[in-house]
Amino acid sequence: MSRHLKQLKDLEYILEEKDGKWVNYSLNNDLPASTRVQKMITLICEELIDDDQMIADQANVNSVSRFVLCCVKRVNGVINK
Repeated sequence: MSRHLKQLKDLEYILEEKDGKWVNYSLNNDLPASTRVQKMITLICEELIDDDQMIADQANVNSVSRFVLCCVKRVNGVINK
């Protein structure tokens, strides 16, 4: 089983059904939609926590002042402070 399928199965997002040598997978429709979405978001966040691009993006976000973001105004397509 691939690592991703195993993670989805561990989160109970998908179900497996063995059929001889084959294994069939399907979405677990018994979970409420909100639970499925939350489990998927958790899985995605766990996968991306060590991603180099995500780390770089987070550093960029952390370097931006909230004051600057809140106080920048756009006039005729030009950013004015």
